[in-house]
Amino acid sequence: MSNLPVEFGNVPWSHQNMKDKLHEFKILWDKRIIQNNHGGMLSVPMFHFWFILQHLQPKIIIESGVFRGLGTYFLELACPKAHIFCIEPQQDKISYRSSKAMYLEQDFSKIPWHKYIDDFSKVLFFVDDHQNDFSRIALCENLGIKTILFEDNYPLEKGDVYSLKKAFYNKEHAQYLRNNLLTYHELPPIFKRSEWRGCDWNFPTPEPLLFVVKKEWQRVYWNEAKEYTSFAYVELK
Repeated sequence: MSNLPVEFGNVPWSHQNMKDKLHEFKILWDKRIIQNNHGGMLSVPMFHFWFILQHLQPKIIIESGVFRGLGTYFLELACPKAHIFCIEPQQDKISYRSSKAMYLEQDFSKIPWHKYIDDFSKVLFFVDDHQNDFSRIALCENLGIKTILFEDNYPLEKGDVYSLKKAFYNKEHAQYLRNNLLTYHELPPIFKRSEWRGCDWNFPTPEPLLFVVKKEWQRVYWNEAKEYTSFAYVELK
């Protein structure tokens, strides 16, 4: 399908806003509390995560899928005043725990959220839990959550989840997303290389932020370019 979207609707930032934050994030990345986060977010998706959070400053954040806790660490750096819920069924994997967060083990769909949250319009929901991403849209609609981030937004035949990017290949699901999403925006690669995870990088993406390494601090983004996940920012109608 040649008309698969990488974005529709509007986002409250520009390419230049993102480029302006790359060096600041690199400094934070070098000082990160967990140096080896393989199996979790590395520099490229973590930059996307941190950038959106520090730009939007949500009041309440639900992080579904904690792994070692490095995402929680950057969440706190970006939004020090936010109220945080961290969902992780395998609590023994967590290395970094936030003293500000409430930790939960149940799946997002099983938690009695009205017990904890009064105003769901203040919530940003971050999905990195390797479940069915498409099904999360209806759950958020029912609760009144409007802002969602999807980390594992992989193209067909990649990744282990039914991502929104994959759902756009299904005519019925694509129509549902078009009818219910105000904004669907895939964050741009920092660098786009010819190869992505053992195959040609031929799936559609927004224009990358950078094209060549001009400064040494940019090299980590070049070296980890294949960690790009088509990280998606979604606003529901």
